[in-house]
Formats: sequence, structure tokens, C-alpha cells
Amino acid sequence: MPHFFINRSDISGDICVIGGDDFHHLTRVRRVKVGQKISLIGEDKKKMSCEIIEVGRERIRAKILFADPGPGTFPADEKTGLDFTVYMSLLKGKKFDVVVQKLVELGVSRIIPIVTERSIPDYEEKEKNRLDRWNRIALEAAKQSLRNTVIPVEHIMSFRDAADNDASDMKIIANPGKGQSIRSYLEEHREGRSISLMIGPEGGFSPAETESAESRNWQSLQFGFTQLRAETAALVLASIIIYEWSI
Repeated sequence: MPHFFINRSDISGDICVIGGDDFHHLTRVRRVKVGQKISLIGEDKKKMSCEIIEVGRERIRAKILFADPGPGTFPADEKTGLDFTVYMSLLKGKKFDVVVQKLVELGVSRIIPIVTERSIPDYEEKEKNRLDRWNRIALEAAKQSLRNTVIPVEHIMSFRDAADNDASDMKIIANPGKGQSIRSYLEEHREGRSISLMIGPEGGFSPAETESAESRNWQSLQFGFTQLRAETAALVLASIIIYEWSI
């Protein structure tokens, strides 16, 4: 069973109160009963083992049986020790939804949507609704993959702002067929503890964008001999980076 996140205000002594979407999921999907055990993650990232003592019409009450003394660690975070940001260009349809879900499951630290020269044009009027949906998807993915914190999908940025302001130790811009191989680059930068990955839209980054990023110390890297869809490239590259840092 996935674990669930709980606010400090919903804990009183050794009793936790669960409502809202988590209540509906536990009662309608999981069909939990009194006496069952569930895991909750507090705002301090500590994991609590709890026993359900009451299932009401709108709330579940659970008693804390055991609380970890310190914050828990997601396996990918523990293995890699890597602060991993993905700048993902906006995509058409619901492709971005899938990217958010899978990147959270893989173990990235944050996701920042970016607008590039070839991005879809109508993002501004729909930004709030999209951000709300993406963060709901990220929350559910964090629960399912047993992460100890909610991974944020941050406000949409321009390509220029992302390229200018990122301060990671390693900065990678995906550029299929050009530049150094991703594996050799990662082998040369083992001392780094933060990494940012920038993925373009369906049409890729424009030559001007690539040149601009490289002038700001972003490294163009190639990652294979085929041209991948944007959503595929994001998952492949994130997987490679997390794998390389975990061995």
C-alpha cells in the first residue's frame, strides 16, 4: 500500500485524522477497515506506522503506533545523494502529465516547466489549472513510490530565465546526436552533488537556444543514436543519471 502525507494540524497527540482525497482513496479504493495498519509521512518527513481506529463518513482516525526518530529517506535519494532538477519544455496534450508522474517515481527532486521557442503558445491562460493538476499527479506519484516528501512542479519559467539562473554543479541540455556522451560526462563529474537537466519540446531546442545555454556553462550531451520523443528522452535521461549515481 502507498503511504500518505499528513499535515501537522491533523495530528493531535497520538491520533491522526485523515480526510479529503486520501479519505476517499482509503475507503473507496483500498476499502480499509478498523484495525488495519497504514503508513503516514509528516511534514518533518518522519514516517509513522498507524492503526485505523475509526472509519467515519468523512474522516478516518488512526493511532500512531510507532514513529521513526528521524526523517525517512527515499531509496534513490539515499543511494545517489543527488539534488536533481528537471527543466521540461511544455508538451502538447497530456504528455506532460505522464512525464511528471514518471519523473517523481524515478527520484528527481523537482520539476520546472519551461517555455521555449517551439513550445505550445497558450500556456499563460491555463497555467494555474495545469500547475494544480501536475502537482496533484506529483503527489499521487510520491505516495505510490513511497517518497518521503512531495516533489514540487514549480511555476512555468522562460528558457532564458532557466538557463541564466540555475546554479547546479552540473547543467545538461539534451542535444541528440551532438556533444559529449552522457556517460562519459557523468564519469568526469562524480564530485558534483547537484544536477539540472533541460529537455526540449517535440521540435527540439532551436540552434540559438542551444548556443545561448552553452554560453552559460550548460553542456550539450548526446544520449544515443535514435531521435527520441521529448517525453521519452526525459525518462531515459533521468533514468541514466539516477542509475549512474547509484552504482
